[in-house]
Amino acid sequence: MELPSVKEMTSLHTLAKNVDYTLRVHGAKSVLIVSDYEGEGKSTFLKSCAPVISELYEKKILIFDCQDDEKSSAELSELLSTPRLSYVRESELTFLNTLPPSEKISSLAAYFYELCKSYDIVFVNMKTSRRAEKTVFPYVPLDGAIIVRSKKSVGKMDKHVTEELRDREIPILGLVYNEGAL
Repeated sequence: MELPSVKEMTSLHTLAKNVDYTLRVHGAKSVLIVSDYEGEGKSTFLKSCAPVISELYEKKILIFDCQDDEKSSAELSELLSTPRLSYVRESELTFLNTLPPSEKISSLAAYFYELCKSYDIVFVNMKTSRRAEKTVFPYVPLDGAIIVRSKKSVGKMDKHVTEELRDREIPILGLVYNEGAL
């Protein structure tokens, strides 16, 4: 694995400092990481930024991955060797499969609530889907969202996830521009 350049590390430290500050100011603990289009760099943002926040501010962080995407899982599972950083995929919560549909949502929310008690920050990595396809946010309590954008979405008028965040009154805590995503 290639080490980041001094410029990249400086940028990551600045990003981590800004994210930490924003979370503290808003009292946000569970934060949704979203984008309007697939492939904009949500997992890359988490893989790069979460370890820096954890290290700089000695924060215990959980990444709750709702994507069930092999690329995302492979990228984020690398973080397991980082102290104070945990990673869990929604698909690993097999106890949900044994419950009747009427109990799944409340059980997931209760499990997530209990899980949050053990962490300083919980980042929820959400799979992107179009509003027209009835975007379904995870059934977990969310304090806010960070939107990840790339060249793919800058300047486009349709911002499905942004509209959905506003409709559901989930505060938008920040916007990250990922220059590396195509």
